[in-house]
Amino acid sequence: MKQPKVYTFKNNKLTAEVIIMAVNVALIIFIVIKVYQHPLIALFLALLPATFLYFQVYVVRVINQFNEYDRGKQLIISDGREVATLIYQDQTLVLNRADLVRVELYEQKDMGKFGKYDYMVIYTIDDKKILITKFTVPSLLYDKIIETFLSKVPRVYFKKQFNYIDQQKFPQAGLF
Repeated sequence: MKQPKVYTFKNNKLTAEVIIMAVNVALIIFIVIKVYQHPLIALFLALLPATFLYFQVYVVRVINQFNEYDRGKQLIISDGREVATLIYQDQTLVLNRADLVRVELYEQKDMGKFGKYDYMVIYTIDDKKILITKFTVPSLLYDKIIETFLSKVPRVYFKKQFNYIDQQKFPQAGLF
């Protein structure tokens, strides 16, 4: 017998990411100080840590954004996979499969160590937009229970290199 599936937001810590950023900055400064008399060599040697720093800044921004938009969310999908309940702070939203108009899935191209940050936007009949990130549903795009709940709902896939949440669609964090 199927059981209701509960997904709960898991806060992603930034400690390791900030330490890696600090090490990259220190390495760039060290290189520039050591070979300041040879600017071309300094530029060449600092290029690799600067590239890593660029991607680390991206990772920190995405983690902050995903934490902000999904913090405190809980998604419960019923045992029949027909109804989902979304709880965010003091708000509760019950979604029936029949109330869903379309789903937009935003998948990030794999960036190796720098992670893969995916999210989805669910549109309802009454013009609500529900954002769910992989911090609430870890295997978001490949989760069988989510896939079953969203079956027969039209989907649009977007694959992006840098998967920031669109600030035009979601000017502030919230349930919808």
